[in-house]
Amino acid sequence: MNDTHNPASTLPAAALTERRPRFKPGTTFHTQDKRRLVCTVVDVHMTRNLAGHLVKFCYVATREFCGQQITDEHVCEVGIARNLIEEA
Repeated sequence: MNDTHNPASTLPAAALTERRPRFKPGTTFHTQDKRRLVCTVVDVHMTRNLAGHLVKFCYVATREFCGQQITDEHVCEVGIARNLIEEA
């Protein structure tokens, strides 16, 4: 089996396993629009390859809109980091 077409296979195995999610469920942040709604991270979805190495992850967050809970999947780490609400 030739894995030359897979860009993840060209990385060393240590590079694939070192990166871990930075934010835990329960972390709060603002949305990036002008309304600045408060979102909460509720889950982290991780994708692993057949060798068991972590390839990517994304966050699942919820927010309230018109009295309903809206779930946003595929929230990127940078969006959370830019709008993080610091806990006192």
